[in-house]
Amino acid sequence: MRNLIFITLLWSLPVRSQSLISKVNPFIGTGGHGHTYPGAVAPFGMIQLSPDTRLDGWDGCSGYHYDDSICYGFSHTHLSGTGVSDYGDLLVRPGLKPLKFSHKNEKASPGYYSVLFNNGVFAEVTVGDRVGIHHYRFPAGQRAVIVMDMEHRDFVTEGNMDVLNAPVSNGGQVVHAYGHRFSKAWAEDQQFYFDMWFSAAADSVVYLKKKNNSNRTAAIYFPAGTTDIYISTGISFSGWLRTHSTINDEISIYGNAKTFEALKKKTGEKWEKQLSKIKVKGTPEQETIFYTALYHTMIVPNLVSDVSGYYRGMDKQGHEGKGDHYSVFSLWDTYRATHPLYTLIEQKRTKDFMKTFLRMYRQSGRLPVWELASNETNCMIGYHAVSVIADAMAKGIMPDSAEALLEAAVKTAESPVFGLDDYMKFGFLSMENESESVSKTLEYAYNDWCIARLAEIFNDTAVAAKFYLRSKAWENLLDPETKNMRPRENGRWLNPFDPKEVNNHFTEANSWQYSFSVQHDLSSWISNVGGIIAAEALLDTLFTTGSKTSGREQADITGLIGQYAHGNEPSHHIAYLYNSVGKPHKTQQVVRQILTEMYQNTPDGLSGNEDCGQMSAWYVLSSIGFYPVCPGDSRYSIGYPLFQQALITFENGKKLKITRTGKGNFIGKVKINGKPIERNFINHSEIAAGGKLEYTMVETPGLWGTNLKEAFLTENTLLYLDAPALKYTSAAFNDSLSITCKTSDAQFVKAVVHYIDGQTDTLNLDGYAEEFFTIKASCCVTASADHIWKTDGGGITKACFYKRPNNWKVTLLNQVNKQYTAGGASALTDGIKGDAEWRKGHWQGIQGMPFEAVIDLGDTQTISSVHAGFLQDTRSWIVFPRNVSYTFSPDGVNWGNAAGTINTYPVDSLESQRKSFNTYIKPVQARYIKIRAAQYGTLPEWHPGAGGETFIFIDELTVNKP
Repeated sequence: MRNLIFITLLWSLPVRSQSLISKVNPFIGTGGHGHTYPGAVAPFGMIQLSPDTRLDGWDGCSGYHYDDSICYGFSHTHLSGTGVSDYGDLLVRPGLKPLKFSHKNEKASPGYYSVLFNNGVFAEVTVGDRVGIHHYRFPAGQRAVIVMDMEHRDFVTEGNMDVLNAPVSNGGQVVHAYGHRFSKAWAEDQQFYFDMWFSAAADSVVYLKKKNNSNRTAAIYFPAGTTDIYISTGISFSGWLRTHSTINDEISIYGNAKTFEALKKKTGEKWEKQLSKIKVKGTPEQETIFYTALYHTMIVPNLVSDVSGYYRGMDKQGHEGKGDHYSVFSLWDTYRATHPLYTLIEQKRTKDFMKTFLRMYRQSGRLPVWELASNETNCMIGYHAVSVIADAMAKGIMPDSAEALLEAAVKTAESPVFGLDDYMKFGFLSMENESESVSKTLEYAYNDWCIARLAEIFNDTAVAAKFYLRSKAWENLLDPETKNMRPRENGRWLNPFDPKEVNNHFTEANSWQYSFSVQHDLSSWISNVGGIIAAEALLDTLFTTGSKTSGREQADITGLIGQYAHGNEPSHHIAYLYNSVGKPHKTQQVVRQILTEMYQNTPDGLSGNEDCGQMSAWYVLSSIGFYPVCPGDSRYSIGYPLFQQALITFENGKKLKITRTGKGNFIGKVKINGKPIERNFINHSEIAAGGKLEYTMVETPGLWGTNLKEAFLTENTLLYLDAPALKYTSAAFNDSLSITCKTSDAQFVKAVVHYIDGQTDTLNLDGYAEEFFTIKASCCVTASADHIWKTDGGGITKACFYKRPNNWKVTLLNQVNKQYTAGGASALTDGIKGDAEWRKGHWQGIQGMPFEAVIDLGDTQTISSVHAGFLQDTRSWIVFPRNVSYTFSPDGVNWGNAAGTINTYPVDSLESQRKSFNTYIKPVQARYIKIRAAQYGTLPEWHPGAGGETFIFIDELTVNKP
């Protein structure tokens, strides 16, 4: 009895609550392909002080990878979860050489990182918004030396540092280091300024690297017996003088244990406040995964304006700003869930982000696509700043000068870049218009819908109508046969077509992963694929088909369930589409599987790149039960609530308590403030109003959420006619070519044939029948659909055809890559030249072996020269051949009269360009020509793909007579 009473008393003792920052594991995502870093950063802070263990390579984008055991030091800027490397500004290392370490001696928490190196040196760092403090402790008897390396990682275009002993107020001296570093990597023109004050004076300073009379790397030696060194650091992207004022504003210039702990505590408190915006109750593992995910969503975008608001703009000029200015906008990723999450818990910052966008537009003429350090990288596709803007404004978040953002959105969407001119002209992109044509069309269509929604907010009916029509572009790429999004090639559907193939017509994906990217027009999509049952079947096939992809290897396609790829963003909304076909239990099943299988409390606990918070934002929102399928629409599709309890605290003080009760993994009931709802979505206004959201779980799916009239659907009611599809054998022909023209939803097709000599033929065809017409000369054809009913618009097909300049036959001796066939062997002599944008598909490509072919001229001819076109795009592994050689034969058996050309063009010229290799010979009689182009070999050491086999890209061989 006494023991029982004792136990009871123990359980009744008050339990001290655990801090939220203690539940964050910054090492999640540092392994595998997560591309995160474990170092110190304040919420949305300018400085990211973190260890660097990897200098290059795809898995070294953040500078750190958990597989490594050597540390090069600590640099001051890092990217979180990106797929391209940059930053790593100004490395600081306690010692002359890189240091070995063990993960068991590392510690990290929000705003803090420490490690005990194998040689006994202890290092720890902490940060504020724009400042950081390093602390290095050297073992007794070991000479204290600090290396400052400005040439670490990316290419330095200009830079200098000064390191000197400077007097301080107590009459002594300490090391003062300051300077600037301008560099070129992903951001073409990055500027970084620093000001550093040490806690001790130096014995000597040795500059290890100098360039153009500037100091780039310094070793700072301290007197014998020096053990602890603190370094107070201020940084700026807009000028050195501002770094000094930054230090004065945030911390003491002269760092010591007290100032270090004070800054660590202050930033820890900031993180505690940030993380408390959403509190959850679950298992310790679940809570660690959740709070780490929430932490990752609050690392970027990064503050880049100084204390006064001054910042460097997209025009590369300094600007006096009002309020905070930000950088690092990975919008193709983060528009999907990260920014919608901010509309719930970061409303003030959301306004600041929109103000930042407007400044960027005014300085550059376009809204940001993927902005980094005041540079537009133009990485990824679409113009998704409009999604962030439309989503925020649909939820009532209106910044100053809000209406000016509509003007910015329209101007951005009408910029003649990345195929937008052809997209506006024809209503979609075809392969020959632009690479990644399917993905760009789909992303543009969604962005246009966002602009239309934005125009409605400001009662601009003309702009709304225009962009609602443009948002129908996706219909031109939905193949009525396969129900997949399929590339168009010169007016026809690409053939052969494999929806599992990863190729240059999609962005980091294949057709399966993009075929559901019609978030803004789900009702029309369901109708076009054959109705509710057919749409559900497509979703079922996506999740149950084999996970092996075909085509090229794509490192981003990870986290596969069937062909669904959670490791990359285009798939992120798809699990919720079961709600749109009245099968919410399937959404709940798949979302639960992703939550429990794709996120783990381990270094490789993310199924793909973190991508500046998007991978984590998906988890944060999905785990509390809802997800923004279509940002710009202020509704959230309901999924699977993982936690028993969650509490959201909004900036205005209101709170929303979310509870999950009952057994089972399926939703049986949903109540909002006591009111039952049967719809499978929830409005932003209902969430933001606060109160209580209750999920009651059951073991067997019931009727909740199955009523299609109350399903999450989006709709564009415009009557749109798809661009007609052509059928023909080849774009190049000998004597004549028959072309079939058909459309799936119109009675008539108007086809206009434009001949090269200026003549035109206008044909009125039956749109339902496969009616054909014949051409006998080179021409281009435009075709559009018409209907007896009035329509709002439609797509226009354009295709060009070429009468061959010859009847030569080409036989390939080595098989080219199946993704780079240019339509077959005859493409080598069809008169159609590939241009520098090789992703359009006009080149024949071969890797790891020579290109060899035999051309049969049909009869014996006198030949004096042979010309072959080649492409070089070294970044993409495509390099001019080392040499091109020819032999000639009258009969295809006996070969002789060898001739050739040696390439002297440098491999390190990174411009994508076409070059003709011309070989002149003493006139020879021959019917057959054998061409051999030798590969450059393996990529050089400086290349990110060093050691990989190069490609030869060839197109168009011409033969001249004397």
